[in-house]
Amino acid sequence: PIERYWALIACSCFGEEASSFEASARSLLEDKNLLVRTRAAEFLALIGKAEPTETLMQCLKQSESGIQTNLILNTAVLLRDGKPGYDINITTEDVHPEAAKFQDVRRRLAYFAAKDGIPQNPRGVQSKKRKK
Repeated sequence: PIERYWALIACSCFGEEASSFEASARSLLEDKNLLVRTRAAEFLALIGKAEPTETLMQCLKQSESGIQTNLILNTAVLLRDGKPGYDINITTEDVHPEAAKFQDVRRRLAYFAAKDGIPQNPRGVQSKKRKK
């Protein structure tokens, strides 16, 4: 899986120049490894050959790992905020409950929830009540 993962990252870096790998990337959208599937969706989205949202949402629901979930969310931000700019909206309900416990995941979810581009709680940390 790690070789497929890094091959897809290389394809994303090369963009249109790597479009000859489109068929291979499409087949990897069904890979057992969630990060391979995420990177396949990323590459295909970057070259305008597939809409990534469904794949990303499926991966988020299945990923129990905070690290893995954060990597999937990073891809979602790239595809939403970069070109071509996909309409990707993710909330806590879209993330596996185990992964949602991790601070980095909460921070990224706060970024998605921001209305004006600035998260109200950028650290994604739940505030603690102060003792008087």
